[in-house]
Amino acid sequence: MASTQQHYNDALLQVSCSDSIDLGDMQQASKVLLHCALQTLQIQRCSLWFYNDNHEQIECFMLAQSDDKFSDDKVILQKKDYPNYFQQLESERTIIANDAQQDPATNEFTPGYLAPLGITSMLDSPIRHRGKMVGIICCEHIGEKRQWTEYEVTFTGSLADIAGRALNAHQRAEAEQALTANNLQLQALLAERENYVQIMEAQLQESERMVSLGNLVSGVAHEVNTPIGVSVTATSHLDLELKNIRHIFAEGKLAKAHLESFLNSCGEVINILQNNLTRATELMRSFKQVAVNQSHLVIEDIHLFDLFSSLTQSLHHETKRKAVHYEIDCSRNIILQSYAGAIYQIFTNLIMNSMKHGFENMAAGECEIEINVSKTDDGNIKIIYQDNGCGIADEHRDKIFERFFTTKRGKGGSGLGMHIVQSLTQKQLQGEVRLLPGADGAGFEFILPEKLKTE
Repeated sequence: MASTQQHYNDALLQVSCSDSIDLGDMQQASKVLLHCALQTLQIQRCSLWFYNDNHEQIECFMLAQSDDKFSDDKVILQKKDYPNYFQQLESERTIIANDAQQDPATNEFTPGYLAPLGITSMLDSPIRHRGKMVGIICCEHIGEKRQWTEYEVTFTGSLADIAGRALNAHQRAEAEQALTANNLQLQALLAERENYVQIMEAQLQESERMVSLGNLVSGVAHEVNTPIGVSVTATSHLDLELKNIRHIFAEGKLAKAHLESFLNSCGEVINILQNNLTRATELMRSFKQVAVNQSHLVIEDIHLFDLFSSLTQSLHHETKRKAVHYEIDCSRNIILQSYAGAIYQIFTNLIMNSMKHGFENMAAGECEIEINVSKTDDGNIKIIYQDNGCGIADEHRDKIFERFFTTKRGKGGSGLGMHIVQSLTQKQLQGEVRLLPGADGAGFEFILPEKLKTE
């Protein structure tokens, strides 16, 4: 008995130590697992199956036969066709079918599958990933009916656990590949917008800034399309009115009423064109101002009211779905001699954090952001940023500026946003930032020198 147990333990150790399990290649890992099952259990067929998202069907990922032939043909079993088998799977326990053709859990396969292939016994163990059953490893015996032993059941369950480990490595590798692909896609987008971001690109040393820039460019382009589209439609309408009045004039039927109607239409269209083209011009001017300021690492006089006005307008494409209301309390006389690009980056990160975290579960029209700017008694500039979102949990407050800390791991959060805010404030702007106390939303206080010290 001891030698039998050692036999299975040795086989499991060999598989567990295989490099293929943790490399992320699910095809290669599956071959290692299935080969081990065939050889150790001395069975003729073994396969890996995985559920779809709603557990209404299960699909064969790979089948191995005793001659080490592997197949990845996509065989799919539907719950509606095999209700008893799926009901047994839902118990998330091993299916031990010594007489598979008669067992209630597996006899649905007898006419079309088990009998034609001569399969007499089945042993199916659940594969779990992150606490959930995601599939099975299916062992099939051909020949005389087989009484599965306790060692064989335990061995198969351990193989299923290793399959879950391989699946985790596979998903991690896919996530890394997706991240690489996203970075490449972003680089392509930046190249297409070279006319707008050529100066900024050299300064974007961190991925968080690249994402911010990409969103800014595509968002402004989308915003500009609206007034331009309205202007095109208005022009088309005016063209039709002009053709109509020419036709009436050519026939000698032009009356005062016709002329008045045409002139009224012209006035309306001109008003529409003026409003929408002015809007497009303002958007482009705002975008140009943001782009230039983000790209220049030079000390300049910054009118903070104008800076925050341009920034909030440029981020409208990100905040409009929540109908965010801004309150900018800043005297037009407050001028900061500093790096405008760093300030843009800091408050872009704060606004995007409010959108991702603070306003996530709030309805449109309920979201507010207040930016208060004032001078301190010792001649510094104090900027307070405050939103009315869900706030920051007590257990996270001490970690908020830590590199790579995020509550959105796996959901788009990089954990760099607030670290960048602190780094830019301290190193580039020669100031300080702190998280304000209180549970009503997220608030940050910045103390910046009115004039940067230069060497």
